[in-house]
Amino acid sequence: MSNEDFPTRILKTIASAKVFVCVLTKNAMQRCGNEEDWVRREILQAKRCGLKIIFINPDGEFTGDYPFNFPKELDFVRTTNHL
Repeated sequence: MSNEDFPTRILKTIASAKVFVCVLTKNAMQRCGNEEDWVRREILQAKRCGLKIIFINPDGEFTGDYPFNFPKELDFVRTTNHL
């Protein structure tokens, strides 16, 4: 394992991927108004890298509730199909 810090390693790993799979739990998007939120950061990294993003809702509990401060840069999530 390298000496890279965890955030750098995660973002580099996403950048080197071919597909990004995002598992949506019940309140997955609630903290995305916070710029430091990792769900937000990972989705945006995948988008910047031009990856195909697949949203999975395995337990059927994600209801599409988005906070009032949901970032415009993630608006595409609202209209993306969730498996």
